[in-house]
Amino acid sequence: MPSMWLPKHVGERYDILRRLRALNTFVPGADQLDVSHLRDILQAQEAKAGEPTPPKPVRTIPKEQVAMGLRDYLDFLKAQKEGRRRIY
Repeated sequence: MPSMWLPKHVGERYDILRRLRALNTFVPGADQLDVSHLRDILQAQEAKAGEPTPPKPVRTIPKEQVAMGLRDYLDFLKAQKEGRRRIY
């Protein structure tokens, strides 16, 4: 098997880009930005990742009421398909 030589990336820029990649953050033109600017971006993304996620919304309508409404709507569609009118 032939051996390949891969360049070893060492430096602060590489470490910052690796950490940004771990946070699923893509920075267009990162090769042209200053290291200080990349540090600021990394710091902001790490702070953003550390924030807790907002709570899920609480269900306001009970399942039984939703089921009753869907059943009523299906009855309406069935009556409409049969050609009769449904009076509320």
